[in-house]
Amino acid sequence: MKYYNLLFEKNAKNKKINKKLLIINKCLTFQIKHGYLNAITLNRMLLFVNKISKLKQIPVLFDLKNVILTDKLSYILFETICYELIKNGHTVFVNLDCKTDIRTIGIINSPLLLLNDRGNIRYNQNKYCDKFESEIYNNHYCRLITEKRKSNKSYLSVIYTEIFSFLTNFNISKKNRDLFAQVAVELIGNACEHTDSECYVDIDVTNEHYKVGQDLSYDSSDNKYHGINIAILNFSNVLLGEELKNKIKNGSIQSTRYQKLLDAYDFHNKHFNSKYTEEDFFNIAVFQNKISGRMDTEYVGGTGLTYLINYLQQKSDNDNCYVLSGNRIVYFVKEYLQYDDDWIGFNKNNDFFKAIPESEVLTTCNMFFPGTAYNLNFVMQSEDNNE
Repeated sequence: MKYYNLLFEKNAKNKKINKKLLIINKCLTFQIKHGYLNAITLNRMLLFVNKISKLKQIPVLFDLKNVILTDKLSYILFETICYELIKNGHTVFVNLDCKTDIRTIGIINSPLLLLNDRGNIRYNQNKYCDKFESEIYNNHYCRLITEKRKSNKSYLSVIYTEIFSFLTNFNISKKNRDLFAQVAVELIGNACEHTDSECYVDIDVTNEHYKVGQDLSYDSSDNKYHGINIAILNFSNVLLGEELKNKIKNGSIQSTRYQKLLDAYDFHNKHFNSKYTEEDFFNIAVFQNKISGRMDTEYVGGTGLTYLINYLQQKSDNDNCYVLSGNRIVYFVKEYLQYDDDWIGFNKNNDFFKAIPESEVLTTCNMFFPGTAYNLNFVMQSEDNNE
């Protein structure tokens, strides 16, 4: 993937692994027992991969036993690491024994399972790459949006149609299928148009689940739930709010809406500290309606992305939605995504101009992500999709 090398440059530069490389069954081995697949683990993986990057003659083994998956984005990043290793000439094996829930059960459709078979090594490695790059099968949809795919001017319309059609296989209403496809296409479009990088999207829909403690004596769609889990990411030198920050600070925009954004910045600037940074402000500002970081436009039309996400959250029984850029995370907490005079406060007061975001909206990540990555998990009641 384009700019994937930045993931190593930002996380592994000037760092050393003190332990000697572990070799198990003639494989350079990264091993976890009874741990979490999270940002801390992924950072350790990157250090390990950086150290073995030139040892292509020795197979690589990721031995993950009794691992708890924290969210979809974490295992998609693990898939990406394996993909790039294979593309760079390594032979990769994965032993994966993990605990899942409705947010992470999509791992059963992951190409990682192909890397557990050592019978037909070259076939499985090639099949892994094919499956990672593109698949619409059963409960799984994924696409690597390459430069070639982006050369088709209607590529976003094609992706919208693919996702909408894929979701038709499940008990998801037509309106919600449209909204999920809109969210995905807007995020993909932002990634591809604001940077010159490639973009990756992975969606899984779980089989129907029952809520813990629920009465199972009757069978009804009111009694059943789907997990709709989405990960979208792109690697880039450009972080989420960076373009908007440069746009505002150079004073080139004179429209009323951007002047109001500058007023908000003047207030928030007085409250920046180690927990709430200038970077956080601009990461939140890019999700305001009709605000764009692109230098050639003063606004972006259409429905606000946060409105779409919030609508889906309100329809959900549970959700876990956030965006990661650099080492900062913004959580989309539905209680704080209400519009007040067409602005979102990300706080209890719903006030973007006189209150800072709530503490649970912002956090630091233990891994630096060069670019932007979204994790969107929704648990939704089954619906009639034939209206």
